[in-house]
Order: sequence, then structure tokens, then C-alpha cells
Amino acid sequence: MTSPGVLAVETLGEALRLLQSRAGINRDDMARLVGVSNGAISNYFNDVSAPSASVLRRIANVLGKQLKTNPAVLWIELGHLLDDRGVGYAARGDRRRRHDHLVDEMHRSLTVGDMETFFDLHTEDVVVHVPGSNPLAGDHKGEQAARQVFTKLMELAGDSPRFEVHDILANEEHTVLLLGLRARRGEEYVHLNFDLVCHLRDGKVTEMWVNPEDQYRADAFWS
Repeated sequence: MTSPGVLAVETLGEALRLLQSRAGINRDDMARLVGVSNGAISNYFNDVSAPSASVLRRIANVLGKQLKTNPAVLWIELGHLLDDRGVGYAARGDRRRRHDHLVDEMHRSLTVGDMETFFDLHTEDVVVHVPGSNPLAGDHKGEQAARQVFTKLMELAGDSPRFEVHDILANEEHTVLLLGLRARRGEEYVHLNFDLVCHLRDGKVTEMWVNPEDQYRADAFWS
């Protein structure tokens, strides 16, 4: 999993130029794939103007495909470099602009294994999307269904499963948690990396997408 969080840049233009170099894609192709003019792309890359949220999402989708990186993670990371009005740029720094308490509680509850607190951070109508071909897969609608799928996950993980929070990316509407899970089932040990992409509303999670780094390995372990 490639995280753009290691870019150490201060403007969106710097980030785009660095990611473009890594992806090996020229600006004309970027403009065509994103659906904007060549002039607009040049303005974004040179910090002359800022893209809208929808255009930034399309840019993240194009770069994510080329870099084999989760586009949602890229979109949130790039969004940190825009200010709250969507114009101009802000230096890197505080990545938890809103929903600070929620983000902190998600981090704490997963790290210490306090799943009851973790469940309480979701709305009653939350939807949890789990991909793959395993007993956890599906679209789990409602707080009770979300509790059941995470309870099942902990049961299938075997003895003393432990979450590791590698990083948290957050903006006003979304949080991405980059996680590791260490578990043992009988003589089988596993270390799975995955991310949780969460949509937020009023300090709670309304929708969550679980994205394993290695889907085949995840399916094999959870089956």
C-alpha cells in the first residue's frame, strides 16, 4: 500500500508534480483522463488555481490507478493541502480539522481493543461494506449488523487479535485509517494490512468501506 503521506510537500501543486513523476503520466493525458482543459491542469500543477472537490477526486482516481494506491486515501491526502474554502493552499500540519474527538476515539478504541466504544462511534443507520469471498463479505446495514460483522471478525481472528493503527488521514467528511491486524488461529499466524474509509456526519461514522491490501490472503484467512 502506497501512502502519499510521505510526500512532505506544502502545496497541492508540489504534490501533483511529484505524484505525476512517480506515475509516469504527462499533463496532456492527465487533462484528458480527468476531463478538464490542459490549461486548467497546468494551473493546478503550478498552484495558480485550485480544483473543485469533484475534480480533485477525479485526479485522485487517475493517479491512484497509475500508482496502484487507494484513490480515497490519495483524495483525502491531497485535500489536506487545500484550505477550508477550496481555494488557495494551507501548509501541512493538523490533519484533523473536524471530528477531532471521533478520530481520537477511533484510534484509541482500536489500539486498546475497546470494541464497545468503537461500535458507539457509528450511527444507527451505518452501512459497512466488506469485499471478498468470505463469511464477513457483504453490505451490512444498520448498527446491529455492523456490530455483528466486527464481532464475527474478532471471533474468526482467533487468540488475542490486535489492531495496529499505522496512520489516520482526515478531512471534514472522511477519515481513512491505515491499519494492521495481528492474529493467531491455532498454529496459524497472520498479519493483515487494510484500510477503513469512513464517511462522517455529526461526529459519527455513517458509512465504512473495508479495503484489504491483499484480498486473496484476507479471504483465505477469514474463510
